[in-house]
Amino acid sequence: MSQHIELTARLREVGEMCSIAVLDQVFCNPDGSVLTLDQLHERFWMVSRRAGLRRLRRHDLRHSFGSQAAMAGVPVLRLVK
Repeated sequence: MSQHIELTARLREVGEMCSIAVLDQVFCNPDGSVLTLDQLHERFWMVSRRAGLRRLRRHDLRHSFGSQAAMAGVPVLRLVK
């Protein structure tokens, strides 16, 4: 399942200030083309290993984000949307 979320104007501005190419994709190949799911997983696991983390899944990140947001006071009904 693919999701498309537009970058906000502020994110584009920060990218330009940092001399980062502002591409249509957040996770993409150097030429801006879409990563396959296998490429995304492999790069994610590679970064996790380099950081000394156990093998994390995207699902783990989702739950970590939700827990942190809830502890910061974000209403639960907003998190489940």
